[in-house]
Amino acid sequence: MKPVFLSYSRKNVKAVQEIADTLCAGGIRIWQDIESLAIGNTDSQIREAIQEECAVFFLYITDDSVESEFIREVEIKEALNKSKRDKTFHIVPLIHMSMDKANQKLQGSMLGDISRYNGAIIHEGKTLSEASREIRKILLKEIIKRPADQDFMISLMTYSRTQGNIQPQLDLDWSRLSFSDKIMSDTNWKTHLLPALKDVKDALLSAGVMKIRLFAKATLSAGIAFGYIFRRETGFKIIINQREQLWSSLERPEKPSGLKINEESRNIGSTNLGVNLSITSSIDNSLGNYIDKQQLSLRAELFCEPAEGPSRESVPNHNVASGMAWEIGNAVRDAKSKYNITDIHIFGAMPLGLAVLIGSELNACGRIHLYENNKSESMYYPSWILAGDY
Repeated sequence: MKPVFLSYSRKNVKAVQEIADTLCAGGIRIWQDIESLAIGNTDSQIREAIQEECAVFFLYITDDSVESEFIREVEIKEALNKSKRDKTFHIVPLIHMSMDKANQKLQGSMLGDISRYNGAIIHEGKTLSEASREIRKILLKEIIKRPADQDFMISLMTYSRTQGNIQPQLDLDWSRLSFSDKIMSDTNWKTHLLPALKDVKDALLSAGVMKIRLFAKATLSAGIAFGYIFRRETGFKIIINQREQLWSSLERPEKPSGLKINEESRNIGSTNLGVNLSITSSIDNSLGNYIDKQQLSLRAELFCEPAEGPSRESVPNHNVASGMAWEIGNAVRDAKSKYNITDIHIFGAMPLGLAVLIGSELNACGRIHLYENNKSESMYYPSWILAGDY
């Protein structure tokens, strides 16, 4: 996937930062790093980027940008020249000023009225965030046109950047985003990341693309959430790169996984279910510390661990992983029904690929609370809450 070129006035860099975060949250690559949006580039770099490196020219039209001779005479003209030569190259404007004034200022620079381009307008009452999401949907529709019988590659990263030798169609490189708390809060999940995944899902469905090839280096919360958004019942098949193997959802396990699941009843007045997934290592102490500190009242707790005990070798292949995910999903639903559970709290130590598969099995489970473990403190912290029929 070629990146998007952002054309904007440096005076509007704060707004462009928000736009860039919105695009990148949905897997859309931009030509310039988010961290360096305030830094200018040379004339030759910009011309080469538009002509050779980018698939889309995004134009942020403001009172400041229309006054820029460089934007009008260099960036826009380069984009128009390429669009005449390459019909797959798109010009997508976001208009944040009077339409009449914008047309007047850009007369001779744009081809006709700006409204002829497929973009968005920030009318009175519409926020920059809402307009940015409109742009994201437009760009996703252009990007996701791969035939449905081929795998669509998505990269999901939260703590390191996507490797240069990985060329995904969508690059969900959330490590690049400029959120102050490093995307772990439920507020960022609800405000930024969940809408982004929903937009991706809608665009994939619209294009008839149902097979996802996932390359991921991410938190367990992100893995479970991704699997949940594209879970079994939605019809998507996720093929996960896991330690040079391919693990996939939608496939029934061939045999029991060797997972041991024990159920323990707790406080009758509670509607919370705790799920202890000690797959690669025991989390008993960290989970106990969290429950004691937060005084989390559980109606019941599921203890899930390999029959031979937790270890890094406990999930050797796809067959074992798919079996574990299937058994955990069934056990959670059974406990939910048995104890009238409303909230499920998932704590775990496991391979990321297994987290994705477990997420894909958590249909009809109510609110799902996800947590991340701070190993240095031996303590869990709340991450995201999955709620609703996404």
